[in-house]
Amino acid sequence: MQRTSKVLIVHEDNGFLGFGAEVAAQISEKAFDWLDAPIRRYTAHDVPSFPFAGSLEAQLLPNLAGIVEQAADLAAY
Repeated sequence: MQRTSKVLIVHEDNGFLGFGAEVAAQISEKAFDWLDAPIRRYTAHDVPSFPFAGSLEAQLLPNLAGIVEQAADLAAY
């Protein structure tokens, strides 16, 4: 983080009250001075429950194309 000054948190949980929210809070508390951009989280869509069908699950969870897009947007900030 000190090298890039930007953080992208990717995880397969809901964005609201998910694990990434706590990671973002810890980073903002301990390393705020090093950040040049807001902390971004790329998470699964906020749905009440995850589907069991593989095709539906693939639509909800973060994927490689989304990670690359989010990272490019953050790098351009």
